[in-house]
Amino acid sequence: MTEAKFYAKNGSLCLKMCGHTASAPKGEDLVCAGASTLAMTLAANVSMMKAHGKLEKEPRIILRSGHALVRAKPKEEYRGELLMLFSMIQLGMYQLKHNYPEYFNYIPFEIADIQAFSE
Repeated sequence: MTEAKFYAKNGSLCLKMCGHTASAPKGEDLVCAGASTLAMTLAANVSMMKAHGKLEKEPRIILRSGHALVRAKPKEEYRGELLMLFSMIQLGMYQLKHNYPEYFNYIPFEIADIQAFSE
């Protein structure tokens, strides 16, 4: 099973994803492909935000088999943009959990995380 967790820490938004869905043989696993695509999409968008000067510091991005980490700390005026990116990816992961609960799980942002991040 793959599990993804969304959280906020020290002004950064984070996605951590670990595990293997094993819903089909390697190369044919559509659940894995969906989760991986969502993580790669978030990483690409965070990298674009960095390239456009919207982040306070270099993001942390790790993408490898069975593990993904995306952490980004936006400049004050770009908090809403980063939150929207993470929220859209979180919605995609909700769909994976809803349709394939035996292979994928995610832990969404806590309301307190969002409130603290938005302040």
